[in-house]
Amino acid sequence: MKAMQKSELYISTIGVLLIINQLFVLGFAIAGNPINVGGILSIIVGILGGLVAIVYFREKKMIGVAFCLFLIGLTIILADIERAFSTDESDNFVASLLYVVTGVVLVYHSASLAIGLKTGSAKSILCLAVISILELYLFLSVVRRGDDLTAFDWTNLIMAIEHGAFIVILTRPEMMISPFLKRLRTNSDVLYDAMVSDPEVYVDRKDVERLTDISDGPEWTHLDNGPVERETTVGLHSRWTATEMLLQKWKDDDRLHLTVRNKGTDSYNIVMSMVVDQTVLSKNDDGKVTKIRFYGQEGVFADVIVVSDDELTKGYIDIIKSKMAAAKAKKQS
Repeated sequence: MKAMQKSELYISTIGVLLIINQLFVLGFAIAGNPINVGGILSIIVGILGGLVAIVYFREKKMIGVAFCLFLIGLTIILADIERAFSTDESDNFVASLLYVVTGVVLVYHSASLAIGLKTGSAKSILCLAVISILELYLFLSVVRRGDDLTAFDWTNLIMAIEHGAFIVILTRPEMMISPFLKRLRTNSDVLYDAMVSDPEVYVDRKDVERLTDISDGPEWTHLDNGPVERETTVGLHSRWTATEMLLQKWKDDDRLHLTVRNKGTDSYNIVMSMVVDQTVLSKNDDGKVTKIRFYGQEGVFADVIVVSDDELTKGYIDIIKSKMAAAKAKKQS
């Protein structure tokens, strides 16, 4: 049985709180306190929706958060919409109208979040903060006046505590959802870091032949099991990274299978993996290889700079930059 993630626990907690809250309201109604049709519907939606959140949405963070916000907004709308449009001055018209408007905003933002629009969860959390403060204010106002506390007042206190708990849960790092553009930038940065190596990475010139000719030799390790016939590694050098290229010859496949991975650890991350359809060498005026380009499928390619030991003593970064500048100038001329 897999361990429950924190986000699963938090979404389940919201579902449980929704159920408990509506059970309290149901208890007030059973005790003889007046409740309108919207309030009854709010109880039904809160209890059933809480169960659905726990059973079906706890493992899906984005949709789970959106569904919980939708439930919270819908229960608020159902519970207060009749009072918001009531002509009875004994009802708090302004507070009820604010509840309904806040509920509508929550429903809107939950839908936007579910379909991946630009919104995040911050605006919905702000709405929850507004109604939680209002509910607490209404309760404390009655206490300060010294009036007898009614079931409605106690309901306001319970709601304030519940909405405050929702805010605490939704602001946890595991539950907080950033706006779309921020998520896009973050995901792009992660993708770039995963797919692009250090621009100063290079391969030693003595290893060029091994990268362009995958004929069998003493440097290859033969494998008896699996789809791989034989494999070898070629080091990638840099001041900042410790990576290597794993070269593989698969059974019944004459193409080179290339994987760039980190090295020097018991386990490693794969930076890039591709099947090489063609290898192209770039050479300088002296006929020395300066770059290897590996072409894969669907236009994918990877460039690897080639540097020898004697060039390193002169400062390989400057050499690489000068060669790239020369190549650019030659292309433009």
